[in-house]
Amino acid sequence: MAAKFLNQAENDPSPAAGDATIFRILGETSVATAEAGAVAIHGKKAELLSFLLLNANKVIPVDQIVETLWDDEPPKSAIRNVRTYVWQIRRVLGTQAHRLNQVAGGYVFHCDPEELDVSRFEELRLAGYQSLEAADSETAAEKFREALALWRGDVLNGVRLSHRLQAVTDWLRDRRLGVFESLMEADLALGRHQDVAEHASREVINHPFRERLYEVAMRAQLGLGRPSEALAVYRKAQQVFAKELGIRPGAALDDIYRQIVRGRPGDSPATQP
Repeated sequence: MAAKFLNQAENDPSPAAGDATIFRILGETSVATAEAGAVAIHGKKAELLSFLLLNANKVIPVDQIVETLWDDEPPKSAIRNVRTYVWQIRRVLGTQAHRLNQVAGGYVFHCDPEELDVSRFEELRLAGYQSLEAADSETAAEKFREALALWRGDVLNGVRLSHRLQAVTDWLRDRRLGVFESLMEADLALGRHQDVAEHASREVINHPFRERLYEVAMRAQLGLGRPSEALAVYRKAQQVFAKELGIRPGAALDDIYRQIVRGRPGDSPATQP
């Protein structure tokens, strides 16, 4: 059954039993070390480590690091400060310190995809979409749930977001919401209308401009035999879009609306990523 997903934030940075992930940014930035277990990273060290993890296995020039940490107002000691943060991160990493290396003109952080939560999230996201395309809703739902379970709160929680990091976090939040919407699609195909109605209706409040959320909420209400509630969802979308965006609901919502008023409501799930 569906869990809390998008509004569930865990404070514990520790990986679950059997989890190979040791570098985590989907929540508070943290690393798992043999010496100290799960250790949360804060301040400029977290900004630097998060940026390097988001670009794992790539050489990042020092000037990009400076811009990420201070935007357009770096201190005169910026490069020296970066060296200090690198040294501090290596101390936290302990026996894993060899992963963070200085190379000509920059730094690189080495890790395998299964060791980094954001890479694992992307892998599970794609596996879920492949299962949806193959009409395997059960496996799709399982993959999407695993992907969402990797999030322990907001991405880079507690990290000051520079312009560069803000763009990446916005992108990841959108990816997360897309996975949630696709999970709702899979659950609809499995007949879990009550769960979808509850969770989609709540997320519509949190994300009032996501048309796909209104769509799955309407279809869930129809699956429960509640056409009037489905129409109420449509009218809410109509009001929000007209007032805030100056537009009408899109074709998908209009199609469901017309099916209801004509007395032929449908409940076939869409499977596009």
